[in-house]
Amino acid sequence: SKMFRRFFVHFCDQSNSFKDWKLCQFWGNALLEECMLQGEQEAELGLPVNMLFDRSKLCRPKAMLGIMEFCIAPLCIAARNIFPTLNLCEDHLLDNLAKWAREWESEAKPTDAEFRAVQDRIDGKKRLQKERVEKMRRWAEKFRPKEAWGSERQ
Repeated sequence: SKMFRRFFVHFCDQSNSFKDWKLCQFWGNALLEECMLQGEQEAELGLPVNMLFDRSKLCRPKAMLGIMEFCIAPLCIAARNIFPTLNLCEDHLLDNLAKWAREWESEAKPTDAEFRAVQDRIDGKKRLQKERVEKMRRWAEKFRPKEAWGSERQ
């Protein structure tokens, strides 16, 4: 349907966060660079510059954490709930969130409490994912044949 096409176009547009770390990091940095270039043009025109677009104020890892955690993760988790085979996307997203968090920790030196809060949110998402996968496995078990596939054909 049209709704699913629109959904998957948007989903694919965000797909850099669902890829392995090197691609996620490359495209995340490219996205932020584009934002900062726009911010520079806005400043030249005398327009107010959004915090995410201000090179002097932006912490790249923290920005990527925010974008991924609050914009992309809800989309990915919803997609995974509807289409369970997208679990690999969610796996990569959660791994990449943890890697951006480590980069943020080393670059920005957040307080222990700030870092722990971010880590707890990521860990919570991972726990929920494990629970969903286990629930899906138990559900699928109901439909598995009692006998091994080959033993019925003798």
